[in-house]
Amino acid sequence: MPTAEFIRKLDWKSDARFYKLSEPVKWHDYKKDRDKTTNYVIVSGVYIVGEGEETLVFPADKNGEAFQKIEIGGFRGSIDHDGALEEMGYDVR
Repeated sequence: MPTAEFIRKLDWKSDARFYKLSEPVKWHDYKKDRDKTTNYVIVSGVYIVGEGEETLVFPADKNGEAFQKIEIGGFRGSIDHDGALEEMGYDVR
């Protein structure tokens, strides 16, 4: 099973964590309208007033900068960084 290695927490308004993936994940670049891959993601957990908790996954570069603010994975109903990566097929380390 591919792995996701925690690198560090990020200075976002949410609980954002930066990970390196052992195998790349596919994402769609909406600015250039083409599919790309990356070995880095940011997983963000946040509570939104009136909506509840959500955990979202964003494609990132090797420096921990998100390529776009459109998620490539995640779910609503809880904050679970490991769970979001596991749903995408990664074992979290």
